[in-house]
This record gives sequence, C-alpha cells and structure tokens, in this order.
Amino acid sequence: MLELVPSGTVKKLTSFAIKHGINLYLTHRTQKTLEKLADGGITIEEAFRSDSQIFRFNLFVESLKKASTDAKANLLKNLYLQCYKEQETESNDDVYYEIFSILGELSDRELRILSLLHQYKDLKIQSKHNDPLYSKYFEHLSTDGLRMPDGTVSDVFYYYASDQLGITAEVLAGLVQRISRTGLLEVTGMDANSSFQEYRFSALYETIRSRLVLEMER
Repeated sequence: MLELVPSGTVKKLTSFAIKHGINLYLTHRTQKTLEKLADGGITIEEAFRSDSQIFRFNLFVESLKKASTDAKANLLKNLYLQCYKEQETESNDDVYYEIFSILGELSDRELRILSLLHQYKDLKIQSKHNDPLYSKYFEHLSTDGLRMPDGTVSDVFYYYASDQLGITAEVLAGLVQRISRTGLLEVTGMDANSSFQEYRFSALYETIRSRLVLEMER
C-alpha cells in the first residue's frame, strides 16, 4: 500500500491527484503539510478510495493553497484528518464543503477573532466590569458599565479583542464586518448609543462549531 510519507510521497500524491482531476500546485508549505498527513496514518489509496474521499481531499487541497502561515496549514490538516474519518454521507460532505470554503476566505487573524468572540461569550466577559482581569475594557463606558455617550456594554468585546490582537477597536470592527460576510456571524439590533455593531453567531456557525472551534483552539 502506498503510504503518505516524505520524499517520494508528494510525487506519487501529485500523480494520483492529476489522475482524479485535482490541480495540485505544491508550494513549500503545501508539500510540508501533505507530508505531515503520514502522522494521521492515511495512505494514498485510502485518500482516493471513493468519490466522497476525493471530494474531501480536493476541498482540503484548495484551502491549503490559500494558507498563508504554517499554523493555518496545520489547522486545515487537522480538519482534513477529522473529516476523512467521518462517515461518507452527503450531509457530512456538505458540512466540510462549508468549513473548508469559509476557512479559505478567512485570514489567521480573522480566525483568531472568531475564537476570541467565542471565548468572550463563553466567559461572559460582558458582565465582568468589576473583575480585575477585565475591568480595563469597560473604561470607555460609564463607571457602572451600562451606558454613556462613548458607547454601551456591547462594545466591550471590541476593546477586549483588539487588546488581545494588538490592533485598534476600529480596525477590529472592519474585520468583524468582513467575517460576517461568510455567514458565520449575524447582526443584532444595534443600540443607538453603542460605538460598534454587535454580532452573534449564526445558525451556520453553530452547525460547524464543534469542528471549527476545536481546531481553532488547538
């Protein structure tokens, strides 16, 4: 059986890919990531054993071509290993089509923003204005963290996430708006006193959350 291992592996994989109509342009990062698939115990024959697996591998490769960092390439590899092991159904194929398509559009920083928003909501930071760890993010608001002309409590996420990323809240607002175009976020009703638009996770995000968030937090 042909194993995905370094050296001759990529040549063999390229041959199989071309045979199945997959355009496999190999950058150094792509080649390195494909070689790492050996860690997951996948063989070339297994990767191309069915139409469903060929479809999933093609999604993986197309997203991998857009990876600008090793971290994102590794995230894609882990997701592929996960989807490779799941049952071959049209429903699962649809989920991974959505995941890989979205990941192909988002930068590493935008993926980090999604992770921070999930963390922000999970930790209920919006209600922690008296917590020493988070109180500084409420300084732009009133002393009780409720309302004043400079914003409302819904703005706290922007001050929190921008601090974590080392960018301004205004730049973050533009990135969040861009992320919303993927369908992962949807707007809430905007308070007239808020400085930034508030977003919540969409039904699409919740559908793919267990897979996407797990990999973003690795």
